[in-house]
Amino acid sequence: MRILIILGHPDSETYCGALEQAYARGADMAGAEVRRLNLGELEFDPLLH
Repeated sequence: MRILIILGHPDSETYCGALEQAYARGADMAGAEVRRLNLGELEFDPLLH
């Protein structure tokens, strides 16, 4: 099984970040291939010019 976890909160030290870590840990222990995408780490301009 392959799982992609997307964290959309800009601060990974929040409840959302803890959920993402716990989910990834559980999926990894179950033998899943886990990939993570932290949107807060991406550099982009959200304003459309």
